[in-house]
Amino acid sequence: MENYELFYDFVEKIYPQLSVVLSNMPVLSDMGKGIKKFCTKRNLKQFFCIRHLINAIGASSLLGKISSKLLMESSIGMHKMSVKKSRIILPFHE
Repeated sequence: MENYELFYDFVEKIYPQLSVVLSNMPVLSDMGKGIKKFCTKRNLKQFFCIRHLINAIGASSLLGKISSKLLMESSIGMHKMSVKKSRIILPFHE
């Protein structure tokens, strides 16, 4: 049994109210099979870490570099400014 299973079972038994709160919170995680299975089993909403998404695409590939640039931008405006500086044509470029 994984550590998060043990922790979750402990919380359910000792602090049932906290268990209800935790079950309504999204999970930010890597893309490991164990955590995916845990979230599916517990019916938890799961989001993947940006770094792990980029690594799954291939950080040094063209798609990985474009994805990294897009995911790290905080707004479309900042993205447009960064595109102008790099002279790379990416989505949202005018």
